[in-house]
Amino acid sequence: MIFQYASDLHLEFPLNAEFVRKNPLKPAASILILAGDIVTFALMDRFGDFWDYLSDHFEHTYWIPGNHEYYRSDISDWPSSFLENIRPNVHLLNNKAITLQDTRFLFSTMWSKIHPSNKRLVERGLSDFRVIANEGKRLTSEHFNQLHQDCLDFLQQEEHWNDSLNKVVITHHVPTMMKYPARYKGDALNDCFAVELFDWISQRQPAAWIYGHHHDNTTPFRIGQTHLLTNQLGYVQSGEHTGFDPGKTCTL
Repeated sequence: MIFQYASDLHLEFPLNAEFVRKNPLKPAASILILAGDIVTFALMDRFGDFWDYLSDHFEHTYWIPGNHEYYRSDISDWPSSFLENIRPNVHLLNNKAITLQDTRFLFSTMWSKIHPSNKRLVERGLSDFRVIANEGKRLTSEHFNQLHQDCLDFLQQEEHWNDSLNKVVITHHVPTMMKYPARYKGDALNDCFAVELFDWISQRQPAAWIYGHHHDNTTPFRIGQTHLLTNQLGYVQSGEHTGFDPGKTCTL
C-alpha cells in the first residue's frame, strides 16, 4: 500500500490558495489523504477547481476536517461521525474507518483535551472559541473536550485492531508531545494542539499515524513500530511552507 498525504493547505487564505494553484499536489500515489485544515466549510464551494483537480488526478481522496474547517460555522450542524462525497471519489469524513486492500484507515479529527487549569487562557487565546459556534452560542472548552472524547471513543471501539490488516490513523490534532516543536514548550495553548496518546499508541501499534495542525514539518519518528508522519503547508505569508512536499508518500 502506497498513499500520499498532506495537511494544512489553508486555502481560505489568498496567498495559500495562490501557492497551491501554482504548485498543485503532485500525484505520486492513487490514494490521497488530507489531514485537516484544507479550507473552511463556509468557503469550500468556491474551490470547485481544486476538488475537480483531486478527482481527476487521484483514484480516491479522503479529507478529514481540522479545526479551521468549522470557522464561521456552527459545529452542531455536523454529527460526530459522517461521510459525504464532495466529488464521487473525493470524500469528506470524520470518525469513520475505510478498508483499502490490506490496510484499515481510521479517520478522526482527534480534537485534543483542555486541562481545567488552562480553560480561561485557552478560551481567551485561541480563535476556535471566537469563530466556531455551537448550537448558536460560542464554543466552550467543555464542548471541545467532548469532541475529544467522541474521537477517542471512535478509535478505541475500532473492531479490527487485533486482525492482520495494517492500521493507519489519520488525525488533524497531534497525538503526542514527543518531538513537539520546542518553541511552543510551556505554552498553555498546546492543550488545543496536542493530546498525549503515547501509551495508547504503544499498546495498539498502528503501522502509521498521519497528523497536522502545528505547522511544523517534524522529522518522521516512531513510537514502537508506529511511524508518525506529517506534511503541512502552513501559512505561506509566514514562510511556513518551505518544508512542504506536494508529492509526499508513505509505503507500508
